[in-house]
Amino acid sequence: MVNVTTLNSVPRHEWANMSVQGADVPREKILWARPEESLLGLLEAAGGADVNQMPVVSDTENDGAHIIGMITRDSILRVMQGAVKSVRSPLRAKQRFQMIVMS
Repeated sequence: MVNVTTLNSVPRHEWANMSVQGADVPREKILWARPEESLLGLLEAAGGADVNQMPVVSDTENDGAHIIGMITRDSILRVMQGAVKSVRSPLRAKQRFQMIVMS
């Protein structure tokens, strides 16, 4: 996965010779999210690891994990703020999370 932080860490004089693979975040350092995880848990994990985004993966029986979307700290906070303002039920918050992941 490549993000703005990793791209900014590449010195300008290396841009011409740097591959995407050379600028990516190693797989073992990526935080993965699952659709069934709580928003608060994801927010705490992202904050604790100082990451702004996480790929959302879903396991399929035959194919293993597939990336189905991305979630960001900002999108989690927007959903949580909306839930607090309107006192939505947990099911409604889960539906909104799934809409964010799919978009």
